[in-house]
Amino acid sequence: MMTYCNRIMEMVNAIIITMDATGKINAANTFLQHIPGYSPDELVNRLWFDVFLNPTLEMEPQAFFQQLISTENKYSYFSEIEKDHKETICLEWRFSIVRDKKYQIERIIGIGSDVSEYIHHENQLMDKHRKLIERNKELRCMFEMSMIMESRAYDFDEKIQNILKTIPKAFKYPNQISVCIQINDSVYESPGHKKNPMCLESDIHIYNIICGYISVCYTGGKSNGKVFAFLNVEKQMIISIARQLSLLLEKHEAQHRKLELEKQLRHADRLAKIGQFTAGVAHELNEPLSNILGFAQLALKNHHLSEGLQNDLEHIIKSSLHAREIIKKLMLFSRQMPPRRLNISLNQLVIDSLYFIESICAKKSIRILRYLSSKDPYISADPSQMKQVLVNLVVNGVQAMSTQGKLIIRTTISKNSNTACLSVKDNGHGMSEDIVKQIFLPFFTTKDVNEGTGLGLSVVHGIIKSHDAEISVASKPGKGSTFTINFLLISKGTH
Repeated sequence: MMTYCNRIMEMVNAIIITMDATGKINAANTFLQHIPGYSPDELVNRLWFDVFLNPTLEMEPQAFFQQLISTENKYSYFSEIEKDHKETICLEWRFSIVRDKKYQIERIIGIGSDVSEYIHHENQLMDKHRKLIERNKELRCMFEMSMIMESRAYDFDEKIQNILKTIPKAFKYPNQISVCIQINDSVYESPGHKKNPMCLESDIHIYNIICGYISVCYTGGKSNGKVFAFLNVEKQMIISIARQLSLLLEKHEAQHRKLELEKQLRHADRLAKIGQFTAGVAHELNEPLSNILGFAQLALKNHHLSEGLQNDLEHIIKSSLHAREIIKKLMLFSRQMPPRRLNISLNQLVIDSLYFIESICAKKSIRILRYLSSKDPYISADPSQMKQVLVNLVVNGVQAMSTQGKLIIRTTISKNSNTACLSVKDNGHGMSEDIVKQIFLPFFTTKDVNEGTGLGLSVVHGIIKSHDAEISVASKPGKGSTFTINFLLISKGTH
């Protein structure tokens, strides 16, 4: 019978051992040699838990063994042993208790199955499962980022702030993640963000130009006794997030440029239509106005008129001249009077133009400061129209200031010597951003009815554009305004 049992033990593809109640091994099959590398004779009289119990077990080995066998084959135990100090083998143990008539333990049968391959496959599946979870979190993060950037409910800063809150969701410990995004000179950070050695960074590109970076850091602390550390998949994920953010910023930039272009086209179309309208109105008014002015001047030459009548004629002449000046501005705005290009000195233009308006400034106790370039810049322009531009800008600045104001007029040459710059700066009441956007529109004015027609700056804009130059405005309420004109430099002279 023993021979029969031994043959059965040898045929089973598992370790079979018999033990007494203390765990001392009495016998084992030869399958033991194929896995751990022990012969049956080497294990006889040794304790099972000294050979097969994991060394990392915190509980006392003998007590653990007694607890293990008390489950009466209802409990499986996995142990790991090394084979030839190279390969780790995982064994699944099950135990069966043989008792005598007094219900005392007569023999313990232990069966250890090699489940190394099963555990290996299971670990692979778990690893793939974890990667899929991380990938799903990454894709969800990018989807939410896209939805935020597409939303019209937020401005740009609010969108980036919402993205800051979304990015941590893609990481294993989102509550311990802080994010910093820098785009050009703007920095957006999670509350309490601080750089530390546990940071991941990646550059942000817009049209292949580095414009900033994204930094993700663990704020510190431990989870289940382990220090926070980035997973390998997370180290790759930060690059993907930065790339996605770059694409979203490029799309936002393209949309912004499109809107700006549409705005410019609408503005240009508006100016063109107003130009056509004003040209027609100016021509229709010019002839009857000239008749009124001519007859009034002719009547005034009669010396037999009463004083009251003479005063009335003088008012008619003064009003007609004022109306003719408005018509002239309308003609300039509609570009019905082509510029007469000459090579003129920008410095001399300032000197000649200020000669006519210094008295106006003196009456309001406004100081005019001139800072003219040491290298006299020359431009190609119509002298009379350029004087009108400067006079309009100076008068506009004077009207924006109270008494004791200061007006700064400056000429400079760019570093690359390609452009000449003329700027007029006042320390008046300034303008809001909404007003700055409209100041070059014809008939737009913030002045009272009797103080302006709203054509001064639109005429300036029309003249500057007809000279292929550029004009810009920088202004803040209570801080004054600066008008800057950039001309193409044609030559340089010296004083």
